[in-house]
Amino acid sequence: FWEFARRHPQFYALMFAGALPQFKPDAASIQDVATAIGLLVAVLDGYREAGLLRTDDTVQTAKMLWAALHGVIHLRFAGHLADEGEARSLYAATVTTLVAALFRD
Repeated sequence: FWEFARRHPQFYALMFAGALPQFKPDAASIQDVATAIGLLVAVLDGYREAGLLRTDDTVQTAKMLWAALHGVIHLRFAGHLADEGEARSLYAATVTTLVAALFRD
């Protein structure tokens, strides 16, 4: 997510940050997001089946990961995290914390 947002900030803002308030994604775009979330759910299902995931709700977990990571990026692009180093550190800490909370040792 981070690299896409960094390389394509205008496209990221259009897709996820409401850069054009009247913009609504078309059905194909919504399906693309659903496909991406579905891929993440499939990966999480594999971890759940192996007994490594602390939750059984892999759909909610995938959406929570998606929301948390996009939240950090959005804060950076909205100017709430002015320093890129701080934003990258927060992003890494978010990933680390979520992985520690979600996965068994």
